[in-house]
This record gives sequence, C-alpha cells and structure tokens, in this order.
Amino acid sequence: MASSDDRLDPGERTTTPEERARAAALRKGSTGAAAEKESEAPRRKTVFDTIGSVAIDEDARQKYVLIQIGYDGRTRHLVRGSKHAPYHLDAAEPTLKMLAQSRLPGLSYEVLGGGRIMHDSQKKKINIFGHSYGFPWSNGPLHHVSAALVQESFPDFHIETSDEGY
Repeated sequence: MASSDDRLDPGERTTTPEERARAAALRKGSTGAAAEKESEAPRRKTVFDTIGSVAIDEDARQKYVLIQIGYDGRTRHLVRGSKHAPYHLDAAEPTLKMLAQSRLPGLSYEVLGGGRIMHDSQKKKINIFGHSYGFPWSNGPLHHVSAALVQESFPDFHIETSDEGY
C-alpha cells in the first residue's frame, strides 16, 4: 500500500524521522587520513580540484543541498540538486558517496543545508529558496553562497534567493 507521501510530487514530500537520522549520519565526513605534506613538485589535480561546483537539473523544481569540501587548507562549496530527489538526502548522496570513495587523504565534506531550486531556461531565471528538514541550516540559510556558484555556472540567468518557502 502506498503511503500518502508516495502520491506527492518528489519535491513536496516531507522527511520522516528515519530519513532525518540517515541524513544526520551522512551530513559530515572525511576520508580519514591527514593530507600528506606537499612536495616541491607541481600539485596533481585531485577530486577537490576537478569536481564541478554546480550540478542541478534544468527546467525543474528540485531539492538542493550546499556541500562544503575541504582539502589541504582550502575550502570549496558545491551545489547539488535533482528533480528526481524525493528528499534532500537523495540530492546529496551521490556526491557524498563519491567524495567518501575518492580516498583522497585529508578530504573533508559537510552538507551545510538545503532548500529548493526552480530552474526556468525559457525565462533564464533560477530561484533558490526554502529549507531542508533533513539538512537544516546550522547558522542560518546560505542561499547567497549557492546563488554565487549558480551564477558562475549560468552567467546569462537572473538568480533570486529567498529564505522563505518550502
């Protein structure tokens, strides 16, 4: 028998306590070992350097997360969204698994929070808003950080943010 959540659009489902617990377990991680001291040789490209900053679906309303990654004293932010994600965890999980499996010594990652993204290529407009029950913002929404990254990836688009909505 389908639950009432199964009949909802994936963007409208409510996170269950079990999903929140699963998200909390994945929220923060690292590859464990400290990064080795850099030699004088040129630095080789790592997953930290090569992973794309923004991966969202076009022409869709979607759940999204903002992930912070750290390596060798540097930090970056990643925006991940998916129109097929029933929960924010589902938008985050592929990237979190890839980072965990990278085996890059000293790589750390943390989901800072999440919300919604509406992408409209006809209007050249992207709206970033809302919150996540699975990955609530610890120190207030950081949609402006997500917006700056999205603007770099979609320079011809108008980007709007709001802390309101779900």
